[in-house]
Amino acid sequence: MFLFLIFLVYNYAYHKGIPDETCNNYRAVDTDCTPFNQCGTCYPNGTCVAISNYKAWKVSQYGSVSGETKMKAEIMARGPISCSIHATDKLENFDGNGIFKQFVATPMPNHIISVVGWGKDPQTGDKYWVCSLHFFSSCVK
Repeated sequence: MFLFLIFLVYNYAYHKGIPDETCNNYRAVDTDCTPFNQCGTCYPNGTCVAISNYKAWKVSQYGSVSGETKMKAEIMARGPISCSIHATDKLENFDGNGIFKQFVATPMPNHIISVVGWGKDPQTGDKYWVCSLHFFSSCVK
């Protein structure tokens, strides 16, 4: 179900566009698709209003890619990709120093990250993905 919802988001971004972060800050909660939730602002006096004329960012294409080789090829061809992960409490507490590594026996995708690159630790030989998300800066494959 989670992966189906992800494609709904990309379909929306393709056809309608996503408001800029300055217009609609990310919050890890579900909200109704009201004009205010699409793009709104609040004034110091507590008055909140929807903004109707705002910059919307669109994606030119979207699809699915799976596997290390195909992921690397997509990043090289078009830049960062999004990737679903099983975000754990341990990951949320990761401070971004070093390479994060955790095995989850039955992962259930519950979060999206941006994968911007990859590397290999010269000392351990561990391959890793370079990722971006609000609560961490890198992760391991």
